[in-house]
Amino acid sequence: MKDKSSQLQSRLSIERTKLANRRTLLAHIRSAIALFVAGSGLVNLIPDSLWVYTGIFCLAMSPVPIIAGIIEYFKIQKIIEFESSQLELFSEIEEDL
Repeated sequence: MKDKSSQLQSRLSIERTKLANRRTLLAHIRSAIALFVAGSGLVNLIPDSLWVYTGIFCLAMSPVPIIAGIIEYFKIQKIIEFESSQLELFSEIEEDL
């Protein structure tokens, strides 16, 4: 009974980690959208000032969080899959014993 509950806890832990990874990717996307909106707002609403350069910088940097988020998502996803396969392997070995 204890083995079943520990396996269940391990699987639930992996699922929570997957969900957290997805939430982090969505946070990166949200940051990119915020940068884009701020940049376009500065460029369009305050023309003929130094804020235009800040807006252009925000527009230019808006893809960076998405790219970083996607790279991080897939790196962590690989780690999660590896750990999950190791967990399944060890649970199969324990069942054989």
